[in-house]
Amino acid sequence: MNALRMVAAWLLMAAGLVYACFVCAGHADAAETVSAAEIRALESLCLEGQPSLAMAQAAAILEQPGTADAPALLSLLGRMHDAVAEFDRAAQYHREALDNATALHGAGDPALIPYLSALAVHHIHIGDLDGASRWFETAEAVVTQGLGPEHLNAQAFLDVLSSLALLRHDPQAAQGNATRSLALAARHLWPEHPACIKAMGLLGEAMLKGGTAGAAKEMLGQAVQLGQATLGPQHPDVLGFQLLKADALAHLGALDAAAVLAREILRHAPDAWGPAWPRLVMRADVWPVVEALHRAGRREEAIALQRMRLALWDAAGLARHLGREEDRLRLALLLLHTDHAAESLEILETLLAPAVWDRLLLVHSPAALAAFEADINARVQLVRTLAQLQPHVQPRAETLLDATARRQRTWPAVQALRQRRYADTPEGLEQRRLQAMWLRMQLEGPQGVSLDLYARRLERIEARMTGPTSPVFAP
Repeated sequence: MNALRMVAAWLLMAAGLVYACFVCAGHADAAETVSAAEIRALESLCLEGQPSLAMAQAAAILEQPGTADAPALLSLLGRMHDAVAEFDRAAQYHREALDNATALHGAGDPALIPYLSALAVHHIHIGDLDGASRWFETAEAVVTQGLGPEHLNAQAFLDVLSSLALLRHDPQAAQGNATRSLALAARHLWPEHPACIKAMGLLGEAMLKGGTAGAAKEMLGQAVQLGQATLGPQHPDVLGFQLLKADALAHLGALDAAAVLAREILRHAPDAWGPAWPRLVMRADVWPVVEALHRAGRREEAIALQRMRLALWDAAGLARHLGREEDRLRLALLLLHTDHAAESLEILETLLAPAVWDRLLLVHSPAALAAFEADINARVQLVRTLAQLQPHVQPRAETLLDATARRQRTWPAVQALRQRRYADTPEGLEQRRLQAMWLRMQLEGPQGVSLDLYARRLERIEARMTGPTSPVFAP
């Protein structure tokens, strides 16, 4: 889930760049009834953290004569509603924007590309990767048909499609798209261009996921070498390529080299990454190397490397980040078969504590409650396994399982309550918007406001919506 959210954030940025490219090239807004300056002003309000004001102003503009069919404004409203997790309304605006743009410009016109891209990103927001791929494929086909099969603008869509294919566990499709992307970039640009370097990295990742670790290591090595020289050793993409290279080394059996590279990245992270390093912590996932060390019986090395990863979260001030909880769960899994079973149970006790349940409920909408349930069940299963493997912690484990089972019995009531309270009430609307902002900060890192501040605001809203006797807060 975290990977999906990170890719969604990257794709939002990519779609925005494509939109800007086509507007500047004169492919869009030529017949718009709302000026580009008005659109930019509304977008600025959203970036300043005032989506409600931006939506109110956009709705007021739509009420003016001659603006009701403005595709750019409708698309912006769709993106605003996506940003605050009002996905049903977002879908209506996106489809209306595309329909009106098609009527305005004609089917297959390059001016449709921003609207196709926005609709594709909407499908990523709702977790529909297949739908997102179809809309991005449509956009890429419009580029190819309208601007030519070798047009450079197709390259950005091929990168996006490659990333989506990796998330859909289709490395063959990912490799095909990444190969085409690299060929286009090499044709129009120079090897040190960031677009070429990114395409190399995507191709290397697709090769790795497709089972050709040797070729992947060579391709990723090129991407790292060019990226360090051009983008700098602290660039997020270069960091990602290095970690993928470590993964490739582990696949090839070069565990010593993989572990050294992973430790080197984590050890020097705070000093080397500079002011932006809290955001880069989210990219520094060394789990593939940790898992390979554990499978090889090098458990203490695996545990030490995972502890280094966890220390980065804390040093970055991201103690409440969902990714940190996932890494703590992984550490508990590593500790199961060692002499550190008591520590494993302590981690699981904190991960199943009532406060953690309440916070997980805050960041899962009612429609995604199944994901919350699966998350809790994974933790429960680890406790059961621990109780079987380590008899000396069994009494504590049984106590934890009993308490968890009592809370699990409240789930139907919790779901019914949240569905009712999540309706279009002022509190529910405020919660959804704060929830969306909090999740965006999970993706992008703190931007002048702490995660704890948003979490506390969410908790206060939840308390107003449910009250102290709610099943959400039941023991």
